[in-house]
Amino acid sequence: MIKGGFQGKILRVNLTSGEIRVEDLKEDWAKKFIGGRGY
Repeated sequence: MIKGGFQGKILRVNLTSGEIRVEDLKEDWAKKFIGGRGY
């Protein structure tokens, strides 16, 4: 588990339609792309 508040979820918000979805987020994706890592 990643420290610092990662809860395994991502919030997707469509600003045009107002639709809001909560989706599961794979931990390996979070390690790669969240927190400024991305490499």
